[in-house]
Amino acid sequence: MATGVSGIAIGLITSTVFALLLRTKACWPISIVASRIGAMVACFFAISTAEILPPGSVQWMFKGGLYGAAFGVPVAGILSPLALIAIRINKS
Repeated sequence: MATGVSGIAIGLITSTVFALLLRTKACWPISIVASRIGAMVACFFAISTAEILPPGSVQWMFKGGLYGAAFGVPVAGILSPLALIAIRINKS
């Protein structure tokens, strides 16, 4: 189910929903764009490890998730100042 484009779409939808929840319920300055791009990168790298490790195994789950997070979290972190810029623009 979580292979190819459908796997990336699942990660994209999940990250968008959680970013919107954190923005509305916790009032945190979260960039939806940064979370979406970070999730797409993370899902791509996590799914691509299925070519190296046996897909659907516990080893793939842990190593693929860590591999995806190793790329997706820094991308989202680099893009996260977009939320602060948007807040400053809206206050002006």
